[in-house]
Amino acid sequence: MLYSLQVQLTLYTYLATEFISTVTIYNAIRRVGTVLQVMHTLKYYYWVINPQDRSGVTPKGLGEGAK
Repeated sequence: MLYSLQVQLTLYTYLATEFISTVTIYNAIRRVGTVLQVMHTLKYYYWVINPQDRSGVTPKGLGEGAK
């Protein structure tokens, strides 16, 4: 059990420091985060069919007459 913990700590340390510090990986991770934020914004603010029935999420932009 102790060995498993040491392996996890070593792997976490590597991922948090050396792996992320590589410029290529850092830029890729940053790009993925940006794409996810854009997709969420598009889904939340620009919808064609009201998603509330399917997901339960109340979308932005519902006027009093649209409910």
